[in-house]
Amino acid sequence: MLSSTAQLPPLKNPGFMDTVDDLSLLSYLHEPGVFWGIKNRFAAQKIYTYSGMVLIAVNPFERLNIYSNDIMREYVGSKRTDLEPHVYGIAEECYRAMLEGNNQSVIVSGESGAGKTQSTRYIMQYLAVVDSLSKLDSVAALMRPESMHSGVKRSETEEAVLASNPILESFGNAKTTRNDNSSRFGKFVELFFSDPSSGSVRITGAKVRTYLLERSRLIFQPKTERNYHIFYQLCAAVPAAERKHLALEHWDKFHYLNQGNAGVVSNVNDAEEHKITMDALSTLGMSVATQWEIFAICAAVLHIGNIKITSDGNDGCTISSNDPAIEHCTRLLGIKKTDFIKWVTKKQTTVGKEKYIKDLKPDLALVARDSVTKVVYTKLFDWLVRNINKSLKRDSTNDQNFIGVLDIYGFEHFAVNSFEQFCINYANEKLQQEFNAHVFRLEQEGYIKEAIRWEMIEFTDNQGCIELIEGRMGIMALLDEDSRLPAGTDATFIGKLMKNFDLTAQPFFAKPRFGTTDFTIRHYAVDVTYTSTGFIDKNKDSMSDELKDVLLASSNPFFRDVFLGIGAGLGEGNESPSSSEVAVDRRRSAMVRMPTLGGMFKSSLTELMDTIRATESHYIRCIKPNMAKTSFAFEGTMVLSQLKACGVLETIKISNAGYPNKLEYEQFASRYEILVSSSLWDMPDRKALCIKIVTTVLSDPSKFQFGKTKVFLKSGQIAFFENRRKDRINYLILLVQKNIKKFIQRNRYLRIKESAVVLQSAVRGHLAYKHYMEIRTEKAVVKLQTAIRGYLCRKHYQAQVRNRSAALAIQRCWRGHIARKACAVARDRVVLIQSCVRKLLARKVFKMLKLQAKDLNKVKEKTFGLESKVLSLSKALQEKALEAKQLNEKCDAFESMMQLLKEKLEATDWKFKASATEVFTLKKKVQDLQHEQDILIAERERYAFIVEQASSKGLLPPLDSLPVTSDTASSRGISMSRSGNMSSGAGVTNNSVGSRDPSMNREGRRPVQRMNSIAVGASDGANTWPRGGNLLNSEASRGRTVVDLFSPIQTPVSPSGGGPQTSSGSGAPPMPLPGKSGPTGRLGSINANPNGEDRANLFATDEFNEVICDALILNLQVPPVTSRKDVAPRTQREVFYPAHLLGSIVSMQLEVGMLVELHDFINEVMNAVCKVVVENRDKSSMAFWISNIHQLLCITALIHSKEVKKPNNRGPLNGIHKIQNNLQDLLENELAPLFLKRLREEVAALAVPAVLQTQELPGFEPAHDRTLWNMFGRVPDRTLDGPSDLHKLKLLLSTIDNTLCAFFVPDALYSRTMMEVVRTIGVVSFNGLLRRRNLSNFKRGCQIQYNLKQIEEWCAKVGLSAALPHLDMVSQAAKILTINKVEAEDVTVAFEIGYLLNANQINQLLSNYSIRDPDMPVSFGASIEVGLSEIRAVRCRWSFNLSSVIEQP
Repeated sequence: MLSSTAQLPPLKNPGFMDTVDDLSLLSYLHEPGVFWGIKNRFAAQKIYTYSGMVLIAVNPFERLNIYSNDIMREYVGSKRTDLEPHVYGIAEECYRAMLEGNNQSVIVSGESGAGKTQSTRYIMQYLAVVDSLSKLDSVAALMRPESMHSGVKRSETEEAVLASNPILESFGNAKTTRNDNSSRFGKFVELFFSDPSSGSVRITGAKVRTYLLERSRLIFQPKTERNYHIFYQLCAAVPAAERKHLALEHWDKFHYLNQGNAGVVSNVNDAEEHKITMDALSTLGMSVATQWEIFAICAAVLHIGNIKITSDGNDGCTISSNDPAIEHCTRLLGIKKTDFIKWVTKKQTTVGKEKYIKDLKPDLALVARDSVTKVVYTKLFDWLVRNINKSLKRDSTNDQNFIGVLDIYGFEHFAVNSFEQFCINYANEKLQQEFNAHVFRLEQEGYIKEAIRWEMIEFTDNQGCIELIEGRMGIMALLDEDSRLPAGTDATFIGKLMKNFDLTAQPFFAKPRFGTTDFTIRHYAVDVTYTSTGFIDKNKDSMSDELKDVLLASSNPFFRDVFLGIGAGLGEGNESPSSSEVAVDRRRSAMVRMPTLGGMFKSSLTELMDTIRATESHYIRCIKPNMAKTSFAFEGTMVLSQLKACGVLETIKISNAGYPNKLEYEQFASRYEILVSSSLWDMPDRKALCIKIVTTVLSDPSKFQFGKTKVFLKSGQIAFFENRRKDRINYLILLVQKNIKKFIQRNRYLRIKESAVVLQSAVRGHLAYKHYMEIRTEKAVVKLQTAIRGYLCRKHYQAQVRNRSAALAIQRCWRGHIARKACAVARDRVVLIQSCVRKLLARKVFKMLKLQAKDLNKVKEKTFGLESKVLSLSKALQEKALEAKQLNEKCDAFESMMQLLKEKLEATDWKFKASATEVFTLKKKVQDLQHEQDILIAERERYAFIVEQASSKGLLPPLDSLPVTSDTASSRGISMSRSGNMSSGAGVTNNSVGSRDPSMNREGRRPVQRMNSIAVGASDGANTWPRGGNLLNSEASRGRTVVDLFSPIQTPVSPSGGGPQTSSGSGAPPMPLPGKSGPTGRLGSINANPNGEDRANLFATDEFNEVICDALILNLQVPPVTSRKDVAPRTQREVFYPAHLLGSIVSMQLEVGMLVELHDFINEVMNAVCKVVVENRDKSSMAFWISNIHQLLCITALIHSKEVKKPNNRGPLNGIHKIQNNLQDLLENELAPLFLKRLREEVAALAVPAVLQTQELPGFEPAHDRTLWNMFGRVPDRTLDGPSDLHKLKLLLSTIDNTLCAFFVPDALYSRTMMEVVRTIGVVSFNGLLRRRNLSNFKRGCQIQYNLKQIEEWCAKVGLSAALPHLDMVSQAAKILTINKVEAEDVTVAFEIGYLLNANQINQLLSNYSIRDPDMPVSFGASIEVGLSEIRAVRCRWSFNLSSVIEQP
């Protein structure tokens, strides 16, 4: 039997409290209830739970979507109880309290891996943007909807505050067995805010304080753990040049990094983290040079660890001076190598005034080496913290309100606990004491505020444990005493502990059962046994004075500043004291007691506690749910131990001592008003209602009290109320059920009664109807018998009449048969003789056909799936037939032509008359053209003489000296990118089209020299510049071609090297042009010796631009296109002469300084070209002007290169640059797009007839169905008269190719144009095939493949193999039409062939497919009869199989 109720197990809370947000609201507030609530919330992926004033955060080891800006906005301005528990709720509570003028502090604690660092980061992020989020929710922001989507903007100070986190994590965090990013130091960040009265409360500055950096990790790491992150970041991300300077290698090459064998952390990229660290350093104002100085010290630390110390055979040790590690570390630190080696391996002892130097053993030398590492890195870390604080100070002052965030290590208890765990647990004891006092104070303040009667609450205080540690003769004092004594050791320290602390009088101190080097402290959470080994050395944490002198004598000013703890880095003007001054200062302070690490930690902890006590504290306890860091895995024992260690259960004890259940009157009344009469529910005074409820249910007044706004209940009373509420609800439910069942049964009875009456009426009606139908049937039978008897009699009579007629017909037919048989016998005898002869001949033919049929069947059965071979054989057969046909046509050309004309003339008289009329008309036109040609030839000679005279007088430059594009011009000229855009740069190379032969340009139509230079140059060296007539006469040039205006006239050069000589002599006078406007008409007279002023006057005339544009652009006929078969193709001089004449005018206007007139002239030229191109849809005209505009662009580039060399020439350079931009814009945005658009329209019109409707493959013409649908819906077959559509398409492609080549279009535009043309063919053909049902059959598929083969051969012939992929989709669709479509496996084959097609496109092809033509090869002797049912079955089976393939994932 149980002796008391205390031995009973804890009572369970009501079910609705299993996932309560605040554990303090539990009815039974005990350890199992708290544990169960946290576990249930964690299973529901709710990681945050309130426990009174404490926020419990369980690490989920998974990224959750609960930290976005939208979530932050929900917590802005809200109360803690309004939303789910969250770290943002604590941050918001701190922020609102700070606005009221109270300083705040948030203490985040927990063991390693519990999420302390991440929680601290979230708090700082929220505080950095809370002001911006508040403004987004304001009325002004709601009036501007665009501001709601603009995002949260942080100030420069807030960005700097957040940037301090990556720096401290890189230099102070490391991977441990419990956490991949464990903070190995404590930090307290104070965030200062501006005055709330200013209207904008933003962070104005910050201050960081650190505690107890783990220095032992620098020299040793257990297995699966790492050193600090910064070392691995340097090894992974330093560039090659800096890596060589710092002598860094892979991390496993350094002793300080490879001990844990865990240099790589999953899901962590050290290179990216190093970039984040450098960006953060830059954000805080550290220059790149300073950053590399910091990294150099880190690299030196790594090299110190690689220094090898060997024994010298005696009691001493040595270090090789050739050791690369000693060389690198001394170079990076700027210290003397010999001095460093000396004082690492030796020790100096001072006795009186004499000094003795003693050799150190190897193990002591290693300790000296490692002490240097720890001191150097600690100095660097402290220097970083000071500089961070200096950068974060910004506009902050000590008078401003602040929010402090403390990220400190939780209670630690390992198998072996050393000095670090002692300090950590000491700090947790202090924090726990303050936590208990704070909770007690809040509990008492709540009672006073509500004005209830209360008694002093007693709780366990850990002041005795704290006195044991920090008292006057406590552990810390004894440790510092032994640390300052030269003879102090760990053994003397443990001896003093055992001597000073009486085990009976001191309840918090205990001696372990085994061992003499351990001692045990009974902490508030658990008893911890500490090993005293290393306590003295770690507390001293110093190196020899000689090594300090070596480091102080460094030649590196940055390292000297870091070591002395002054300055803010390189470049800030801080001067470091000399090493001699420092040594003197150090000797002067030798008599002063050196502070120990424990003493410094104690003083900093005291200062921290003072700060926390001066603020309003908020607590976040981080819990690690499992050791394996598994997502949402919960280990109960581990969580329970952490709840004890973090002091949550202590708060439960304090709350249970008073009134743990506190509910507001409104909340209590709304839930428990059901326990009283409903007449009381509408009472306006909710407190009176609550008093009525409580006094009705509870009779013991000691279990409740009523405050001003809340009702206070003892532990367990909420559960009692819940039980009474549950019983009341059950009673009311039974009452409601009884009445509802009564209502249901009564309604059922009434429905049954009504149904019985209806059923009786229906049965009686049915019986009456049945009797009526019997009477009606009897009368109908009598009438039917009468009709049948009459029918049988009539049938018997008609049969007798038919028999008589049949007998007469048989007699007549028999007699005719006898007569015809006699005639047939005679005829058969004659036919027999004929058939014997014909049979003999037919057998020979039959045998031959039979052999052919067998061979053909075999070939079809074996090679039916090889469409390419069939197409190639058909093509070869067609080519042979075509070749034979051409030979016959050549032999009989004249005879067949004469015979055909003769037959047509005899057959159709009207054609003869029309032809005669046409011949007469053509002859008339020939005569008119001949007469016009004679006139134009005469005018051309006259104009040539005038232009030559103007050139000799200097009005125009000599034609031979016009600017041409040389190698320099091509390098500065205009080229086109692969996408077709014009840009200034190098000339077009001969590899602009990927699949074209580098040795020939476009199948040998032009030499490769055209590929290397797009300008007119040495390729036409044999042809001189043509000399034409009067180019400025617009009327004379109208209707004439380029060749007519500027025929290539050879210009002989005098032997003396003089200028060009005219054919009529240098002194020939100009020929008069009566009635025509030329240079002497419209432009006025020209002096015999024109100078710059005369040229300027000519260019300034109003008619100059109009005359030039009329003559060279508007009224100029484009020369005809020459093909590759022409013996004398057109040269570049014949194509580009308008561009060169315009370029010469530009050059002359630039020489006389007429920039305004030059711009007007270029604008007139561009407008004229646009007008010609828009009004004339001829391809040759557009290609001609595109080439000339491109050539004019090259000429302006050459002029620009010459003008650059002239001094003080900014005005002309800017003018030429503007002209280049205008020409390039005209070429890229107007001419080239318009040209491509017109070509696409022309090609699209021929694509479907040529690719889909042309049937040139013999033997594969599909038989057309004569149904009504096919008669109206099928594509009409092309007639045999005239060329096929495929031939027209190939002719069009050849025309486009010849046009682009004839006018020397740039290669990039050529490639882009031809690619677009081929792509248009593929897209239009594929879309046409999907839309037309009558084209989806086997034979049409073979025809389409043959047509595509013809186009592919043409592309390969002209060097456009790169454009063939644009035809792949229509080619694959045609192949799908020719494959078998019977079994389910054929669907997979169709998808493999059409890998570029999606499932909907393949389904459309198969839905349109027609099986009136065979899909599979069959024997010639077999007859194929496909009924309607079989066709439907095949289509249904294919639709089912295709649907199953489409539905597969």
